[in-house]
Amino acid sequence: MLWPYGYTTADTATGMTADDAAEMYPTSSSGGGFYPPDEVIERETSRNRDAVFQLLENADCVYRAIGKEAQYCS
Repeated sequence: MLWPYGYTTADTATGMTADDAAEMYPTSSSGGGFYPPDEVIERETSRNRDAVFQLLENADCVYRAIGKEAQYCS
């Protein structure tokens, strides 16, 4: 996931803790970016597992994730 920090001077995005930010990869612009070294790929992709499952559970009705399934999904 990409976090758009350009809109704020805060260190973290809304709903994100300082610990969450400290686990993000890469920690600097010279840290590999979109082309991480082999040894970090499994570690970093496994952190996204819960997010992928949530996306799949709500793929047919994204409004379910915010509790508006009855209003927008029929």
